[in-house]
Amino acid sequence: MNQKRSKKIKNTAIYYSVRAAMRLVGQTPGFAVPYTARWLGGIAYLVARRERQIAISQLSAHTALRGHPRLAKQVTRGVFNHLSESVIELCRLIVHPNNRPQVFIPQRSRCALNEALSLNKGVIFITGHIGNWELMAIHLADLGFPIHTMARASYDNRFTRLIQRERERFGVHAIYRGQPGVTAKMVRALKQGQILGVLIDQDTSVNSVFVPFFNEDANTPSGAAAFAIRTQTPVVLGTIKRKRTGAHRIDIEQVQLPDDVTEATALLTRKLEERIRKQMSQWVWFHQRWKTKQP
Repeated sequence: MNQKRSKKIKNTAIYYSVRAAMRLVGQTPGFAVPYTARWLGGIAYLVARRERQIAISQLSAHTALRGHPRLAKQVTRGVFNHLSESVIELCRLIVHPNNRPQVFIPQRSRCALNEALSLNKGVIFITGHIGNWELMAIHLADLGFPIHTMARASYDNRFTRLIQRERERFGVHAIYRGQPGVTAKMVRALKQGQILGVLIDQDTSVNSVFVPFFNEDANTPSGAAAFAIRTQTPVVLGTIKRKRTGAHRIDIEQVQLPDDVTEATALLTRKLEERIRKQMSQWVWFHQRWKTKQP
């Protein structure tokens, strides 16, 4: 069997295994979600050895947990538990669309978003991989806010189509980076008065600048800031946080960007960092955030 055929068979097995797992996890009763999340999170913590070590290392190097390895491990365990719970919540939604977790948006956050939209220029919605970010987009769409999000296609087109189909069921549309006509699609969405969601908290192969993030310069996507400055599009920053009760809270604020792209990106990153510090176990600490070094 040649390597190409072997890889194809492997990817097919992964795809159908994931689909089956989604259906199985989606049957989790509501009362059992936190317990199942801790169980799955514990397994992931033990199995994902590389990601576990990256998370512990970055927490120890960049936060107040330096010199406290036990606490760094506790937060890392919390990261896996949180992501497991987020996955279960989304799978339950896919299987039964009425299984919506409780989500609360303070009035000032609604006002901030509505005021930005009232300018009739669309809105660039800056966020990160904080809390259950997919649930945030779904909930905003439920409230009638027209949403497009910038996304990256999967290595397997079947996963891309699956994720796109499920997002669109809940009113969330994606614009894929690297595909033809991306800029035109972004402009069209904004001209139609829609929200364009962009995540800027990871080190990826897009236009980036180095700005401070947890006390060290990090390679940070700058396209959203550059696009907002160039088009004079209103900008808001929003994140979602899981409360102890299991409910979620979405906080949104308007942000006035300076004209300099690096300064604007630094401002948005600083605001995201402030949110992360308030919910340390709800950010993806196993992402290699500082892997790119300044030349």
